[in-house]
Amino acid sequence: MKISRTCAFCSNKFITSHGNQRYCSTECKDSQKAISQQKLYGIFKEFRKGFVGNYKLFLTLVPKSGSKTFPLIQLTNSGFKPECYYGRAKSDQEIFYKIGDYRYSLLTDKQIQSIKIIKN
Repeated sequence: MKISRTCAFCSNKFITSHGNQRYCSTECKDSQKAISQQKLYGIFKEFRKGFVGNYKLFLTLVPKSGSKTFPLIQLTNSGFKPECYYGRAKSDQEIFYKIGDYRYSLLTDKQIQSIKIIKN
């Protein structure tokens, strides 16, 4: 069934050739796809930059196996990005975030936030 719709990219009116059609032409569809991919690549690039930065920071702070605790503000001032990790593990009392061979957890003690970094 042919329906009149507005193109999701250029806002021109068109008649659909199938029920799921959102774009008036392949050019509009390809242009929208390219824009969406650029946004996604930007997000990936920003995450990768934060992830590598976190790993390098952890490597300088805890170069050998073991654990250390630091004030969160100190790490944030050094470029730490808490949202750039690749996995989570939950123990009875803490949530650990994974960055390479490191794990970290966020701690709050009397309104002072700190971060515990553990290297396997």
